[in-house]
Amino acid sequence: PNIVTDYFSDAGVSQWTIQYGDLTNVLFASPLSGASPNTLNIRLTADPGFEVLLYHFDLAGWANSDYMINGVSVFSDTTTLFSQNNVLVEGDFSGPRHTTFDFANPLSAEQLQIQIDFSNLAASIQDNIGIDNIRFGQNPPAVVPIPTALWLFGSGLLGLIGTARRKKAV
Repeated sequence: PNIVTDYFSDAGVSQWTIQYGDLTNVLFASPLSGASPNTLNIRLTADPGFEVLLYHFDLAGWANSDYMINGVSVFSDTTTLFSQNNVLVEGDFSGPRHTTFDFANPLSAEQLQIQIDFSNLAASIQDNIGIDNIRFGQNPPAVVPIPTALWLFGSGLLGLIGTARRKKAV
């Protein structure tokens, strides 16, 4: 798919390779110049006339730890397509090593934004939530069929034109 992917936070965004549960090469919100991030955002934008389809993503906690965060949401402009509060982000060795978000019916829009809200965590650990395995695609928008009435009107108009031509020919 030809999707533009942007990622941003209240501070900065970085990549890390290990210790976010069993995920590798995750994105996380990183503090820059002393600023503490409160959210991590990933925006997916399709080509004009197309839609992004969001199927899946995973979250995990750094230092192989679990964290309870405020929530995870997916938006299309100002419309909330998915929202879950009080999300347990797995990462330790005692259970699942990451938290999965699967959408059997993919979320779709011309532009989608995943927002991970960890503002409830202490500033020193707000960069301990990472995202990986974002699975998405691109789909053309649904074709709007021509209404039957318009088709009937066009057919009738062609019939009248045909009748008028036959009368002139006689």
